[in-house]
Amino acid sequence: CLVRVSDTTGPAADVSNAVFTIDPYPTITVISPNDGEIWDAGITQTQTITWTYTGTIANVNIDYSADGGALWNSIASSVPNTGSYNWVLPAVDSNNCLVRISDTVTSASDMSDAVFTIWQLPSITVTAPDGGESWGRRTVHTITWTTTGNIQDVKIQYSQNAGNDWINIVSSTANDGSYQWTVPNVNRTKTQCLVRIMTLDDTVLDTSNNYFTILK
Repeated sequence: CLVRVSDTTGPAADVSNAVFTIDPYPTITVISPNDGEIWDAGITQTQTITWTYTGTIANVNIDYSADGGALWNSIASSVPNTGSYNWVLPAVDSNNCLVRISDTVTSASDMSDAVFTIWQLPSITVTAPDGGESWGRRTVHTITWTTTGNIQDVKIQYSQNAGNDWINIVSSTANDGSYQWTVPNVNRTKTQCLVRIMTLDDTVLDTSNNYFTILK
């Protein structure tokens, strides 16, 4: 490009001594996730965010929302504008997610055209009793566990014989991570006890990693 300035009433004029460049105003377009994708968070599950751009953009900020854009969380700040980013998905369950990519210098920005879903495969982990505990009969102890994914209620069982037979502690209780258990009356000390916690349809479950003891 060149610029020329001239007198409207005479021959005086001048032109730029050298050419210069006019860059188009930067733009960003999110390619993926952009329209209804379903991404499984899993364990360290990675998905690739992709985008295109025009103009000069050196670095970008990448954010996500799990509530349709009301609140934004940083994925990466000031990363090179390569057009893609490998994202380790967060531990969220939402069908109202968006991704936003923004130039760190100008106001150029774009976000997903429609919401997408991040979900976690349901899992259960027994945390207590998990092996080595000694609980007296007729005493009250807290069974604890953690879960991922959408699990509303759970069933809790125990075994006195290394898992060969299972007895219901409770057939359905809220998945709130703990349950107060009155240890059953046993006629002799049981050293190969286990607890297992499962979904009501028995498709997802976990068992104590090692035996605990119920004392007579």
